[in-house]
Amino acid sequence: MNKKLAIFAAVLLVIGIIGTTWSGILVMPSLINFGLEKEAEFKKENKLYQEKVNIDKLDVSVDNINVTIKRHSSEDVRVTTRGNNEFYKYNVTLKDKTLVVKGERKYENRVKKIKNFDQLFNTSINSMFSGDYREIVIYVPNNVDINVSSVDSSLLVYDNVASNNITYKSSYGRFERVITENNINKLDTLNLISSNNLELSTKSVLGVKNVNIESESLDISSEYEDIFVNNVEQYIPENINIKEKIGRNSHYDNNFSIYCDFPIAKNLDIDVPNSKVSLTLPVNKYKFNCDIKSKERIEDINDEAEDYSDSSDGYEHSEENHNSYKNIREIKGLLNENLSNLEQEYTIKINSNKLEM
Repeated sequence: MNKKLAIFAAVLLVIGIIGTTWSGILVMPSLINFGLEKEAEFKKENKLYQEKVNIDKLDVSVDNINVTIKRHSSEDVRVTTRGNNEFYKYNVTLKDKTLVVKGERKYENRVKKIKNFDQLFNTSINSMFSGDYREIVIYVPNNVDINVSSVDSSLLVYDNVASNNITYKSSYGRFERVITENNINKLDTLNLISSNNLELSTKSVLGVKNVNIESESLDISSEYEDIFVNNVEQYIPENINIKEKIGRNSHYDNNFSIYCDFPIAKNLDIDVPNSKVSLTLPVNKYKFNCDIKSKERIEDINDEAEDYSDSSDGYEHSEENHNSYKNIREIKGLLNENLSNLEQEYTIKINSNKLEM
């Protein structure tokens, strides 16, 4: 009897497995289609504002909402949203010639809003397929100055939006200018302020005359396509000034990192006395004149450093290609004497706690 029951149970188990597998195969296309529909839904732009108005400034304030600013041929100013905005609210107003755009969380209890299983299911599905991503897109027909304040958000400005000034303040964020044409638009001033880390590509500062950065830490790096900008030297900023922003979590290991395949600026001034600076520049192609001070000894991690530094007093080679200066905490003059005959000179001034070059 027990043997028959065992055989019967085994048969039911096999049937159950086959049935479950077959049901999964049948339902899979439906799930894929459902996912694609949800993805398309969150990529779709939803109109928030559209008016034919004359503006000369954008003032944007957002919380955990990415901001994209584009130029379009229409005479209207248009504002759209996309992504998962279930628990967010937006407001657009016109004050004189300034368009004020605000996006923030709805301060209500999400749990109380969910009253049944269907609402819980839909909220979970929306969060899963959207990746909790949301974005506000602003289309402008004419030149505007841009002022954006954000909490944990990124700012993306297309280069065909001509501006004199861009100011971006964020608790933690990323700034990027999208270069749509080889002829890069000029920008007078770019102000970037972050109470935490700030990320941007070197391409984002091309065409800007004066760049002012204040942050707790910084990461500026070249992207692969940067090298395809023709005559990149003519778009190098005149001045880049970098200062540290001291916060409650600040410490001596805060890193200001610059990695660039061309001179980042004609005049680079980094004043971060409580932080570390990591600087990677093409010292064998361009003439750099330096005034560098570091509280701790200066380390050289450049593979080609021995071309110009092995003979320096106090030079010491250590493991992992770290070339240290035993007692040197200051460098003045040309980084590469072999390039002294070059006409164009780029200046670097650094005041840091620690420096790697």
